[in-house]
Amino acid sequence: MNIHNNYLSVRSICRDFIPVSESSWWRGVKSGAIEQPIRIGTKCLWEREYIDNLVQSIRAGEFNVYFSTNQPRI
Repeated sequence: MNIHNNYLSVRSICRDFIPVSESSWWRGVKSGAIEQPIRIGTKCLWEREYIDNLVQSIRAGEFNVYFSTNQPRI
């Protein structure tokens, strides 16, 4: 697997994994509900493994995608 498959952009995450707007995603990052991205050059990316775990938590009902400020960080 090459490096591009190990990291995902916010656009890819919102389009293919978690159906929220990009602004909602960034609100979750700002509130601390979602971990900070890894910055590679000018790109903000998240590890694929983190996103896969987040999707599993959402499906299990352990994480609310409406990123309120009192959500635990995963």
